[in-house]
Amino acid sequence: MPLRSTLTLALLSGAAALSHELLWTRRLIDLLGATGEATSRVFGCFFLGLAIGALVAARVLPRVKSPWLAIAACEVAIALLSAPAMTLPWWSDWVWPALGPGLLVGWAGAATKTVLSVAVVLPPTIPMGMTLPFFTAALLHDRGTLSRQGVLLYGFNTLGGVVGLLVTSLVLLTSLGVVGSMATVAAVNLAIGGLAWRWHAAGQGVAAPSTANTAPGRDRRDRRRSRQSAPTTPLGRRSAMLLAFASGLAMLVLEVLSIRLLGLVVPSSLQATVAVLVAVILLLAAAAIAFPLLLRVNPQPKTWLLFTLSGAAVSASLTPWLFFRGSGQLWQLALPGGRTPATSVEFMWAVCLLALSTIGPAILLGGMVLPTVFAWVGSDQGDRRGKDLGYLLAANGVGGILGAEATDLLVLPRFGIYGGFCAVGVLYAAAAALVLQPWIEWKLSRVIATSIVFVAPLGTWWLIASRVPYLNPKVAKTFAYDDANTRFGRDGVLLIVKRADDSRGILVNNQYLLGSTGSRRDERREVLLPMLLHEKPERVLCVGLATGISAGAALDYSEPCELTAVEISQMVKTAATDHFGEFNGRLGEAPNVDLVVEDGRTYVAATTDRFDVIVGDLYRPYGAGEGRLYSVEHFRATRRALRGGGLFCQWLPMYQMTEEHFGIVAASFLQAYPDGELIRANHNAKNPMLGLLGTKNGPLDLTGLARRTAALESVGRVADSDLLSPEKLRDFYVGRLDAGYFQNHRLNTLDNALVELLAGQRRVTQRPQGPAAAGQDPYLKRRDWERFERRLSKMIID
Repeated sequence: MPLRSTLTLALLSGAAALSHELLWTRRLIDLLGATGEATSRVFGCFFLGLAIGALVAARVLPRVKSPWLAIAACEVAIALLSAPAMTLPWWSDWVWPALGPGLLVGWAGAATKTVLSVAVVLPPTIPMGMTLPFFTAALLHDRGTLSRQGVLLYGFNTLGGVVGLLVTSLVLLTSLGVVGSMATVAAVNLAIGGLAWRWHAAGQGVAAPSTANTAPGRDRRDRRRSRQSAPTTPLGRRSAMLLAFASGLAMLVLEVLSIRLLGLVVPSSLQATVAVLVAVILLLAAAAIAFPLLLRVNPQPKTWLLFTLSGAAVSASLTPWLFFRGSGQLWQLALPGGRTPATSVEFMWAVCLLALSTIGPAILLGGMVLPTVFAWVGSDQGDRRGKDLGYLLAANGVGGILGAEATDLLVLPRFGIYGGFCAVGVLYAAAAALVLQPWIEWKLSRVIATSIVFVAPLGTWWLIASRVPYLNPKVAKTFAYDDANTRFGRDGVLLIVKRADDSRGILVNNQYLLGSTGSRRDERREVLLPMLLHEKPERVLCVGLATGISAGAALDYSEPCELTAVEISQMVKTAATDHFGEFNGRLGEAPNVDLVVEDGRTYVAATTDRFDVIVGDLYRPYGAGEGRLYSVEHFRATRRALRGGGLFCQWLPMYQMTEEHFGIVAASFLQAYPDGELIRANHNAKNPMLGLLGTKNGPLDLTGLARRTAALESVGRVADSDLLSPEKLRDFYVGRLDAGYFQNHRLNTLDNALVELLAGQRRVTQRPQGPAAAGQDPYLKRRDWERFERRLSKMIID
């Protein structure tokens, strides 16, 4: 089979694999929740399946007579075994209601999530991990060597991941939804399998020499170069697997740290995450594709291994300084004229350029380690069938699993983001020192050489990384923070920040302020206002905790209640209880309060007939995964979670939404609450907030409002005069939503994630100028909010 055709098929296989990973992760997040643990669990299952598949392929390769037939079987198996993920909502809706909220937050919930992750992700990823060793066996039989053509094949397969991520995120998800995208990618797998079977049937089962794309004598020259490139010190299987394991470990630590690092300056969205992954995978592919060319310069893989390990140690250590010094300028230079991105494609290009220019050197040099090991093992006609490649890929995959987990559980909490890069530099330096030992016989020279390798990462940490602030200069103009209160974890960087007026808040990744003591009045209204609209709120659920100021307002109500607050981040919960107790009523110590660390949508889905009032916090519509909380499925779950006469209020940050976003969310809300109503939390045009209000039984009853406000005033714990006056309180009521007005709006569902995709695109694009600028609506604040308020009457039934 011609080399070009084999590389093309390997590229398509890699594209399908990364598309599957992206889609499976999104689908399982809808079921398991968007917690860091759930995401890591899915990620770990994916890498574990690849590692098992590579190991199985290595074991069966000696008995495989036709690699192309094996490839066809694997691709068909991937497509068929993807069906559980594609049909996940149809067979899994019963899981959380059957488990209930009590078991969900305990060991039973964690075990159920693990079983579901393994059942959905592991089966299709095992044949997925088998494909590359089989491709290698098909290519290398009587053709070239692993050190050249085999490494090139690995590079093209990796490059396919870039294609898959871009096509899926920019085209498939927006036009076909999750299920349609999954079906399309499965069809690609079937097409690859069909081509592989056709080549097998045509007599290409075992690849034979071909001159279709090589000059006469090319294969003979490749074999001669391979004999000349034989290393003076052979690399045994154990040493090779150890290096492959270390490469996977270090590379996944670098990848996770890179996503966290870029998150300090890049707006949180699906597009941003995909852009960083595209940059990382593109660099890995470039490293592999370029390596055969480097062997022509110096045919000794061991020399290149020392160079890449030493270079990775230095570049990884310098990444924090390079990023901090250059990120602002590079962001402005990403597009012509330094303008703001106007489309999602431009935004992703800008993020990619930023990633390539800052974390690029470390990823590129680190990414050359594994191809170098392949070349060393495959030199002098080694590994003719790709068997050793399978073992190396398995070891690399296991290292990747441990690297991803170690980053979140050990590296980030212990060293932080900047220190984590230096820790990776030390790891690469240690690997370089081990490789260097057999080359230097004189003991003093060995000590000197090893010391030089370690100087770069350790010196960089002492001189640079430990002194680089986490608050970028733009944000630092508004906030100040204390290093002692900085937290790192799966959710990124959390800072307790203070303004000039001494108000405090929780800042996550320099991007989003999770509540502030300076806006206590509006935050307390988010809970007190819905409680006043209910006859007797005995059980209250707040989906979202942040500083706890909103949830803590429930403790000041005129009658005692049981309060449950669900927060997705353990770091945020700890910050709320440790630093904001005086503002949230000491939630962590109150006997009638239950603070739960869990995904809000999952917790609500597990609850039936439990709460009198449910309050949805202000979720970022553009935040990755947060659009699920504006979905039809979530709104219906809130209704099931209410007791008879219960009330649900979903607050909307109108200052982060457009009129189109509002229409989509309102139309989705009306699917669960046909008699839905609208209230407001303030009259502030700068940060306007609207609340979608729905009741489980019948329309809203305001007849007892005067009695409830009088009772609230009598306890003397609420100073907000607007909540103590029935007349002023009625001013917050806007009216009943007209379902007919919203009937032509699209719905936001778990399948299409419409709000997240549209809001994410709008979040990163340039604010349009003029009334007809590109047909886009600006965010609803200030004058735009005032114009929108005048149009509200058309959406309301008098």
